[in-house]
Amino acid sequence: MTPLSFGTLPSGKTIDAYTLANDAGASLQVLTYGGIVTSLRVPDRQGRLDDIVLGFNDLEAYLEGHPYFGAITGRIAGRVSGGRLSLEGRTFALARNEGDNHLHGGRRGLDKRVWTAQPLARPDGAASLRISYLSPDCEDGYPGSVDIAVTYTLTATNEFIVETEAAADRLTPLSLTHHSYFNLPAALGWRDTDPQGFPDRLASLAGDIGLRATLGATPVPDTALAELAREAVVNRRLMDPNPRPITEVDAIEIYRRTLQTDA
Repeated sequence: MTPLSFGTLPSGKTIDAYTLANDAGASLQVLTYGGIVTSLRVPDRQGRLDDIVLGFNDLEAYLEGHPYFGAITGRIAGRVSGGRLSLEGRTFALARNEGDNHLHGGRRGLDKRVWTAQPLARPDGAASLRISYLSPDCEDGYPGSVDIAVTYTLTATNEFIVETEAAADRLTPLSLTHHSYFNLPAALGWRDTDPQGFPDRLASLAGDIGLRATLGATPVPDTALAELAREAVVNRRLMDPNPRPITEVDAIEIYRRTLQTDA
């Protein structure tokens, strides 16, 4: 597994891209920047290959800012209200990057760090890459040093496996996640078979799951309906007849984000 250069950081550090592949033609590309998965090409039920995760083709686009496409987020994946962490009777001020809140690790979380990559040999022959990063004490306000490793694997049967491990030198919170946005509508072929009707189908799906009822009498912009529809589609695994339903919390969060965008 030979890495290719994906670009250079302003610091002069080269970012590498590793490609994992199997005999079925499926492939997975991983960056040493943020542990980002830029693409995941797998066959659909008809055997047609398509990229089913959202991402960019160049490093500059990631450096300009993005909603954590394909990255490892943490040390805490999620929102810490007020950017303050209480632990063992002490309060730690975390970096605030969402108003007064700390989100997904702060201004320079794990998604913006350079990781060390090492291809692995698995007994089953599956393509596997282990990336690691040592997060030092007080990075983004967190107590203690944490040695973090994430292993990506693409199996012969097109399974994408993410395994995380970590060791800390003191008590500290850790909640990692892999933050890919799965672009299943592309795999389902909606855009190709009905490009003009795709927005209408999204809006229809949003109406079906009851966003307007969830938000009561408050007028809901069409952009919010489309956004929620996309969320609903993303949550449908390609062959899953019982996808995870959109919750009221999801609906309200999407509506809040839409208001901020429209403003």
